[in-house]
Amino acid sequence: MHLGTNQDPTVMLSVNCRATGSYDCDYVAKGNTEEELIRDIDQHARQVHDLGPGGLPPQIQEKLKSQIYTV
Repeated sequence: MHLGTNQDPTVMLSVNCRATGSYDCDYVAKGNTEEELIRDIDQHARQVHDLGPGGLPPQIQEKLKSQIYTV
């Protein structure tokens, strides 16, 4: 279920780093919107996985968006 258009601030969206398909990592990114969620996982990938300054590639972002769930 794609939930990126979340308008309810009481609902938290989440996605696991493992959903990138690139890392064997249990980190769970959280945010109230899809944009917050992608920023969170991007920051994690840069800091922990040495992703580099380019950030998450668009194809990985799209893959993550399809894996978003509510908590």
